[in-house]
Order: sequence, then C-alpha cells, then structure tokens
Amino acid sequence: KGRRTIVLLKYFRDKSLHDLVSDTHSWACRAALAPNDDSSEGIAKFVQDAESENLKKTIWTNPQWQGLLVLNLPTDSMPDAVEILKAGIKGKLIAQYAGLNFLPVKQADLRSATPLRVGSAFGALQYKKGEAPDKPTTSDVEPGDTGPGDREYSFVVNTLSIEFQNSQIASFSANVDVTTSHLFWDTATVTADPPPGGPAITLIGSYECRRNSDNSSEDVFSLRTASQYTIQFPGTSFLDTLKLSRAQLSVVSVTREPSRKLTSLTTFIAFDGQLNLRKASLPLPFIDVNRLTLSNFGLELTWAPNAAQRFGVKFRADGVAANVDFTPGALSLMDLLPVKLKGNGHFSHMATRY
Repeated sequence: KGRRTIVLLKYFRDKSLHDLVSDTHSWACRAALAPNDDSSEGIAKFVQDAESENLKKTIWTNPQWQGLLVLNLPTDSMPDAVEILKAGIKGKLIAQYAGLNFLPVKQADLRSATPLRVGSAFGALQYKKGEAPDKPTTSDVEPGDTGPGDREYSFVVNTLSIEFQNSQIASFSANVDVTTSHLFWDTATVTADPPPGGPAITLIGSYECRRNSDNSSEDVFSLRTASQYTIQFPGTSFLDTLKLSRAQLSVVSVTREPSRKLTSLTTFIAFDGQLNLRKASLPLPFIDVNRLTLSNFGLELTWAPNAAQRFGVKFRADGVAANVDFTPGALSLMDLLPVKLKGNGHFSHMATRY
C-alpha cells in the first residue's frame, strides 16, 4: 500500500490474481510475509489505479497466467537517454509494476494461440508531475565575467511513460519543458509558434527499434520538439529574434559503475534556427546581414545523482555552425555586382560581446 514494494508469486491456474489476492486464505506464508489485515485491499487498489490495460487484462484478471509480479518498484538503471529525465523529476522514479512470465509447465502451453516468450519480462512506468523539481545549477560563465550571473535554466518532466512486454520495449512517451532566461548571453523570451504557449521549449519523447546490418536490434529513444518557437531578444541587443525550428536532446557521455549504476551523464540539447539581427545596431558598415541560419548550439546538461552538485546546465555555442546570408552595404564596391553572397562560417560568442 502506498510506498511499499509488493512481490507476488503465482504458480496456480484457473484462478486470477484478482481472485487470489482477495482470498487471503490461499496465500502461502501469509503470517510471515504479509501479516497486515489490509494487505489485500491495498494491493487491489494499487492495481486498480495503475494506468495499464496490459497489467489488468493479461496478468491481473487472467486465470491462466503464472509468474512473478512486483508492484511499486524503484528504478535503478535506465537507458542513457531516459536516465537524464530523472534530473527533471522530484523524488524517485518508480515503476508501477514489473515481472516475469514463468516457463510453461505443460506441453500444451507451448501451443497457446498467443504464446508468451519463455521467461519473458514485462513492466511499466508511469509518471505525472506533481511537485516541481529543483532548478539546476547554472554552470556557465559569460566571457569577460565571473560567476553565473542572473541566468536561470529549468528542466521539468511533465509526463513519462514506458512499457515493455515480452522482454522488449512496447512504448515510450515523454513530455519535457526546458526554459532558459538567456541565450547568447542576452535575455531571451520564448513563445511557441503558433500561440498560445508558455515560456518553455517542449521536448516530446518517442521510441523506435532499429535493425542493424548484422541483424541485431537497437533501442533508440528520442526527445525533440514538435513545434517551432520564436525567441525575442531585448531592444538593446544586436540580436532581434531567433526562429527556432528544432531542438533535440542527445547523449554526449556517460560513466557507470561495474554494477551499471550511473555515476555521471552529459547530454546536449542542440538548437537549429534562423537568427535575425538588428541592422541599425550592427557595427558592420560594408555589408547588410539579412539572417544567420544556425545549428549545433544550445544547452549542455550534466547529471550526477550522487554528487554534491547533482544537476547543472550551461549554454554552449563552441561548435555552432552558421550560414550567413548577406548583401553588400552602400559603401562597398560589391554593390556593382548583381549578386547576393552567401557564406559559411563559425563563431563562438554572439550578442553583446562583438
């Protein structure tokens, strides 16, 4: 009930777990393992509240199912792209259930119309945001300055759902809000296109199983935007707006103990978009820069669950690539040529520090 982990072992046919749990006289070693009178009621309510049709139909109410079922199970090791989501959750991430389908004990079991993989695992994790998680530490320092300044970031998991059946991922979804008070060291105001939308950039989780050339399979978890965003900079900045076309999270590096317990994880949310400049503010008299198409800049997230500073975020643009669309200015001899020039370049720090 509540926060306890419950372990159920069923090696019995013709009665479902639903029936057996309510009949406490059929429990083996009840006095030693489950002495509380309300255990039956608490277990049934937990399953009833679980948002999983697979649990209710395939396992809980199936009189022929046999196996091991664990309810309210704390998670330890997760895939790298999912592990970072723990940084955006308040408290521990708990799996609603997990278990194993037992080996068939009769030859007829192998001829079932819907055969289960022998000894296959199953489970599900469902999370909805309750209390907001702690904000990450600001880990970046503006060039020429000291300390984090007044920049703030947030990384909040709104929902997370993972379900696996027959020892394989069956579904994965997530909804994550990312906010930043600054971009390129200037104040940034984010709005979704089209509105309404809050100040957050929302990443949507998806999953696919890819088949490799050697016929092996690979689980791929993705977190990326499904909408476009407009980022507005203040009137005092050289920057006007950034039309954000895509943001996607990827794993940069991970360190684990031999037991697979996570030590540290670094991920990067890469932004792609079109940056428009305030031409009247630009100290570039010989050219008119129309727009910059930028990629591979964004936010680096570092998650170390057992460290003193568990979660940090910083802005990174050291690998940014820019396609510059410009026309010659009035003082340039290039005005004599009926062409528009486009170039490729790299820059490390935009905005107020030219």
